[in-house]
Amino acid sequence: MYKRQKYRDATIHSIKQFLSIPKNKKIPSSLISEIKVGTTVATNALLERKGARTVLVVTKGFEDQLKIGYQNRPDIFARKINLPDQLYEKVVSVEERILADGKTVIAPDVSKLKKELIKCIKKGITSCAILLMHGYKYVNHEKTILELAYSLGFKQVSASHEISPQIRFVERGDTTVIDAYLTPVLKRYVEQLVENFSGDLGHKLKFMQSNGGLISKDLFRGKDAVLSGPAGGVVGAVEVSKKIGEIIEAQRFENWRQYLEEEQLEEKMALKKGKNGWWMYSKLVAEAYKTAPMYDAAAEKGYKVLAEWLDKHFGRIS
Repeated sequence: MYKRQKYRDATIHSIKQFLSIPKNKKIPSSLISEIKVGTTVATNALLERKGARTVLVVTKGFEDQLKIGYQNRPDIFARKINLPDQLYEKVVSVEERILADGKTVIAPDVSKLKKELIKCIKKGITSCAILLMHGYKYVNHEKTILELAYSLGFKQVSASHEISPQIRFVERGDTTVIDAYLTPVLKRYVEQLVENFSGDLGHKLKFMQSNGGLISKDLFRGKDAVLSGPAGGVVGAVEVSKKIGEIIEAQRFENWRQYLEEEQLEEKMALKKGKNGWWMYSKLVAEAYKTAPMYDAAAEKGYKVLAEWLDKHFGRIS
């Protein structure tokens, strides 16, 4: 009869078993060449709404913009629309404005904003997402608020010009909020893994991003981690198929799609080739919108076969 084993983390458990290291001993970093981890930690936190308590700092007059979104109506004739809960629990409006041409009309009142942010900290809010009109291009106001938030003691501050520097206000805002909401969860997970090693891991520990590429533990962020686990499965299937010289099996991708559906995610892919290679965007039905590159120039050579295969067997999914 199969006996279920109990362990805190599958990654550490697997490494210790492979290297025959006792459960109560740390793993010597000298034995490690590289660790590549695909994780659903961010996915689970998003679906279960167990991310960090977050405040949204936004240009005055746009406090409800992310809640309004694009007015998508899945059921066009429904008389009662139940709007999803937002990931942020409080909104702080800042009276500031930079015009589309970069002209500053109103500079942010830092002293007034400071008082509001201190109130948030006292309530136990630890993450801050900053979204200002035209902030994707004219970044000075967002930088000022970012520095203020960190100086006040926020553990995570995500500014839209750093997280998703694009003109689309709603997508830029949603992606920034996701980053502020999930990055602290990832940091805790990374720290939990690192404490199981003796010696300096350096950049040996890498995580799979939603784009299928790897990134050092110190640079792993919430906005790029939502599909880390599924991406690992897809990339693994591609690499194995290439090595054995077989065509990529549809079942591998059907399993991936089924996984997303079971986890209450709506897979909405738009593969398209631009100047920077293949890109894929994902929309999460966990009622959070994320815009992040899924295929970039660095990965184009390795994943072009995947994009072509998806084109052939599924067509563009928009």
